[in-house]
Amino acid sequence: MNADAKRRIAHATASFIPDGASLMIGLGTTPEYVAQALSRRQDLRVITNNLNVAAAFAQNPDVEITIAGGTLRSLDRDIVGEAAARFFAGYRADYGIFGVGGVDQDGALLDFHIDEVLARQSIVANSRTAVLVADTTKFGRNATVRGGHLADCNHLFTDGPLPPAFIPVGAKFAERIHTSDAARAAATQPARN
Repeated sequence: MNADAKRRIAHATASFIPDGASLMIGLGTTPEYVAQALSRRQDLRVITNNLNVAAAFAQNPDVEITIAGGTLRSLDRDIVGEAAARFFAGYRADYGIFGVGGVDQDGALLDFHIDEVLARQSIVANSRTAVLVADTTKFGRNATVRGGHLADCNHLFTDGPLPPAFIPVGAKFAERIHTSDAARAAATQPARN
């Protein structure tokens, strides 16, 4: 779903990440798109619980990949829960890149399963810079498991303006929000002297 928006978010996020960084990348399709956008970069160290993320980097000899062990969720191709939380807790990364199932109007981060929340919270706790990647359809999406808040995120990359109901919380965290549409528009404007 929303593949074009997720690709735009991924490219904006990738332009933010420097070569030589260490990255924790979590589950979900938007983090997978970020991995694809970063897959040809130099000297990255990737720590992940997502097989698709690992596969995106696997052909690049300049990327060191460390992947969680545990029980694989076959459809999602990831490892979650206590095993993933313990795995991420064993590292400290420059950037933690993760998605969510939804964002509530008060800024609460939501997911569909507690195991997803445990893995995501461990990424946030063990990263110097927490980076949420979420397209605008996630805002107001009904997911039932609460865990974390926009306040926990140093940066949010999304594809456009937040829906009207999220303007108050968006204003509170405006300096942390990066929209791929704004970045694309800025890149196409002529330079000013």
